[in-house]
Formats: sequence, C-alpha cells, structure tokens
Amino acid sequence: MVARLLALAAALLAAALPAAAALTIQIVGIACDEWRVVSLEGDRATLVCVRPLAETRAYLLALSEPAQFVREAYQALLWRDPDGPGLAYWTGEVMSGARTREQVLDALIGSPEYVALHDRG
Repeated sequence: MVARLLALAAALLAAALPAAAALTIQIVGIACDEWRVVSLEGDRATLVCVRPLAETRAYLLALSEPAQFVREAYQALLWRDPDGPGLAYWTGEVMSGARTREQVLDALIGSPEYVALHDRG
C-alpha cells in the first residue's frame, strides 16, 4: 500500500512541481481517504491525512441506498469498484438484514485485500 501511495503522491507532486520527481515523500498517517501536502523542504514532501478512516466510516454509514453504500465502501477501502458478484452479495446482505452496514465495513476492513493494501511494510 505504501509503495502505491508513494507512487501516486510522487506523480501528483511531479505534475504540480517540475522538481517533484526527485522528492522524498514522507506520509504521516494511514487508512486515509484524502491526503494533503503540508510541507516541501528541500527534497522532502510531507503529506498528512485530512480525512481519516473514522470520518469515511461515518460518511459511508450515512448513505441511504445499499448499492451506493457498497460501491463507495469498496472505493474508499479497497480503492476499486466492486465486481458484479461482490456488489450483489454485499448489497443483498444489507438489504436482507443478514448483516448490518457496520458488519460489512468490518468484513471489508478485515479482508486480505484491505490488509495487503494498507500494510505499512
């Protein structure tokens, strides 16, 4: 996850600043949906999380449409759109009452895919 995030941050900075491709990027925080560059010092850029997972969770839980909830949960947590079977399964779980939205979020956060994306190693 960190390597992917660093590559994205470097690309964004390089687009904004011609010398950014040579920057060392330090990221403060993890499990975050929105990052902001807070300092550029020499060859270092520091990004901080401005919308942490707790805020994302509250936003997702407030969505009224089950399919929208599942789509946005995938996008926020797994950084991709759900595949057809995943969308159908989790939407069905919420609509039938088999799982609460909290339980769906916990399942996505506990998934091997989430763990691999957000592993700091």
